[in-house]
Amino acid sequence: MRPAWLEVSFDALAHNLSLLRAKAGNAQVVGVVKANAYGHGAGEVGKELLRLGVWGLAGATTEEARELRKAGIVARILLLGSLHPGQAREVVELNLIPSISTLESAEALNAVGKAVVVHLEFDTGMGRVGFRPEEAQAVKERFGRYENLLIQGIYSHFADAEK
Repeated sequence: MRPAWLEVSFDALAHNLSLLRAKAGNAQVVGVVKANAYGHGAGEVGKELLRLGVWGLAGATTEEARELRKAGIVARILLLGSLHPGQAREVVELNLIPSISTLESAEALNAVGKAVVVHLEFDTGMGRVGFRPEEAQAVKERFGRYENLLIQGIYSHFADAEK
């Protein structure tokens, strides 16, 4: 077996973030550290991104977010993966920002009984997960009845990254 290692340049990370910010204008930048920051160490990379002033961090799963909390990260953490209704209580306890893609998940989260900020995911063509655009009005009406869910953002994955 050959020895192998990976070195992450925080100077390069800062440079790349500055390039993104230049393109983003007034939009906030979220540091995506899912899959252990793509194998680079979510805790370390996440702390550096926060030091550089990102809005917050994003991970794919509740388990990833739990690891970030264990690493001492108290900043905003957005969950990009779908929320399973059985994870609603833990999401609230960890003070996470879940992505909601089904009414079942919304119901479970609302039932926890504490105010929680959420993002809604819409499926705009990938066909994987999220509310469909034609459901937008019904989703809006339904969320108007949830006393504990505060919509902070709405997002989608582009169906075609080349366009």
